[in-house]
Amino acid sequence: MGRRKLTDERRTEIAEGLYRCIVKRGYAGTTVRDIAREADVRPGIIHHYFENKDEILSTLTALTFDRHKESLLALLQENRESDPRKRLRMGIDFIFLRVAGDRDLIKVFHELWDIAEHHETLNRSLQTLYREYRNSVSTLIRECFDDAAIPPAQRRDLAAFLVSASEGASIQWFINPRGLSLRRLATLANRMVESVVDAAASDKRRTSKKEARS
Repeated sequence: MGRRKLTDERRTEIAEGLYRCIVKRGYAGTTVRDIAREADVRPGIIHHYFENKDEILSTLTALTFDRHKESLLALLQENRESDPRKRLRMGIDFIFLRVAGDRDLIKVFHELWDIAEHHETLNRSLQTLYREYRNSVSTLIRECFDDAAIPPAQRRDLAAFLVSASEGASIQWFINPRGLSLRRLATLANRMVESVVDAAASDKRRTSKKEARS
């Protein structure tokens, strides 16, 4: 058990080293020696844990998604007693400010998107991880407004909208941070989701009244 934990920790350190390398010089310009320097290990050690640079990239991709997904779910758990609309607001702020507003993360993901176009394994991995990310956002909506009876398909669409909107905003903000307010966009996204939730709740009330009269 101790050896497995040490292996996982070392693989994480190496993946984080690649993360810092991509931020500094891009993936193509990064060598295994560069990664070793950032991870503070000997270059030969890396080949003990990974077959090649692409395998480190796959580990980094999964690690990055997992950390943000776990942080979002932890935020929900920590505030489970809060008002539903406050929880929704906190979740959307997380997506737009902590994820889309992370300049280093944007650099890394731009690299991943570019590489995935010609890298089938990474492409499949990103498809899976984005699906899990959208599911986490859908969970946010469901846990905040379960009584509104939003159909699952509509929750999935809302989740896809929030992920897409936040990532599109991240690109524009990265290029021109003074020309775009992620805070205002997060507020607008929150209002849009709330309007859908309110409409679903209203439909549910009308349906209940019709059933009670019949």
